[in-house]
Order: sequence, then structure tokens, then C-alpha cells
Amino acid sequence: MSLGAVVRQEQAQSAALAPIVEEAQAVVQQAGVVNMDETGWRQEQQRARLWSVVTAELTVFRIDCRRGGAVVDALLGANFAAIVGSDRWSAYSRFPTERRALCWAHLTRDFQVLVDRGGEAAPIGR
Repeated sequence: MSLGAVVRQEQAQSAALAPIVEEAQAVVQQAGVVNMDETGWRQEQQRARLWSVVTAELTVFRIDCRRGGAVVDALLGANFAAIVGSDRWSAYSRFPTERRALCWAHLTRDFQVLVDRGGEAAPIGR
């Protein structure tokens, strides 16, 4: 199997799945609650981000070289009006406080830092 054959098959599969991906993204944009996160990696000298938007019914992934609000808008739509669960990264601050749920794992880690610090901070962390 040649490299060209692999690339052609990859392109054919991407084209075949494009309508399904678009439909999944449209469903996510209509969800009442989503959880969203991104993680980075390098492949050779290229940086990229794997974005995920998770609902009770499905998950949409997107690979993008950017890490910013434009990707959030591309995934959720510029007028997303539901609840977003996320970490405290600044791109998510576009959502008003009453529609934003902070990630429990991040909060738990922050509270543990207070416990580990000791002194007057420890009871707050506990």
C-alpha cells in the first residue's frame, strides 16, 4: 500500500463523513448543556489542538491549529445560548457567569492546593 493510496482513502472517508459531522455539530449547537475542552500536542514541528464538545447524546471533535475564541464560536456558533461546562481559560469567559459551569476536576485541584499550603488557607480548601 502506497502513501498516496492512504491519503486518497483518507480524503474519501473525510468527504463521506462530512455530512454526518455537520449534522452532529448542528445538534451540539442546539444542546441545552455542553462540556467543552481542548488539549494540545505536537506532531513534528506542528502544534495543534484537539477540541471536544460533549453532550449527553454525542461528542464532536475538531482538530485545529488555533487556540482561541474563534474555534469556540466555530464549534458552538457565535450565538450559543445554553450552559457551557469548561475550565477557566479566558476563551470561555465569553459566556456569562449564569450560563457557565466550572470543571469540578479543576476546582478540586485548586482546593487541594489550599489544603497543601496549610495555615489559614487549609480550612477553606477542605
